[in-house]
Amino acid sequence: MALTEETKQQYLNANGVNCPFCGSNQTKGGFVEIDAGHAHQPISCLECDKRWNDVYTLHGLEEVEP
Repeated sequence: MALTEETKQQYLNANGVNCPFCGSNQTKGGFVEIDAGHAHQPISCLECDKRWNDVYTLHGLEEVEP
């Protein structure tokens, strides 16, 4: 099954909780790689063995008190 724009949007609307291919909640994420305001994380489904990257973008910041 190929990802469609509709399937991608459903995955994003659900905050990436379930596999976009089979719907399983048995997913595993790898290390987040960060580079200049964006990041990606490899994700795999333990049920259907599909793999994909979640892509993140910087959308804000919070000050940390010392």
